[in-house]
Amino acid sequence: MRNLHIFALLGACSLLEVNGSVLEYQKMIKQVTGKGAILSYYGYGCYCGSKGKGEPKDATDWCCHIHNCCYKRLKESNCHGNTKRYDYAYKNGNIICALGSWCEEQVCACDRNAVFCLEKNLDTYNSRFVRYRDSKCTGSTPECYRGCLSPCQSFNRAFN
Repeated sequence: MRNLHIFALLGACSLLEVNGSVLEYQKMIKQVTGKGAILSYYGYGCYCGSKGKGEPKDATDWCCHIHNCCYKRLKESNCHGNTKRYDYAYKNGNIICALGSWCEEQVCACDRNAVFCLEKNLDTYNSRFVRYRDSKCTGSTPECYRGCLSPCQSFNRAFN
C-alpha cells in the first residue's frame, strides 16, 4: 500500500513539472477532439507522446509523426516546442494563435495543425493503439518532409 502512495505522489509531481506548450497542446486536443490528451493520445501508436519509430499505425499516428517532425524542424532553428509557452484563443471551433515571438507562433501552429489533423481522423481512431508497445513499432521510420516553409504545409500535404 505504501508503494501505491509513493507512485501516486511521483505521478502528481511529474504532472506539476509539465511545462511549455505541452499544457496548451493538451488543452487544444480536449477542446477540438473532445478527448483527453493523456488517456486517449499519450502512447497511442508509435508516435503519439514519444519520439517514435517504425511505420505509423493509422492516420492518427501519422498526425503525431508529422507533429514530431514539425517540432524537430523548429528545434533545428533553436525553437524548442515542448518548452515554449504561447497564447491562443478557441472560438467557434477554430484555434487562433496569438501574436508572439516567431518561435511561439510556430509552436502554436504545429500544435494547432496537429489537433485539426487528429480531429479530421477521429473516425479512424482505434483504441487498440492506446498504450501501444514500442516493441510493436517495426518497419521503416518515415522521413520528415523537407523544404516546408511553414509547419502547416506538411499537414496539408498529408491530409487534405
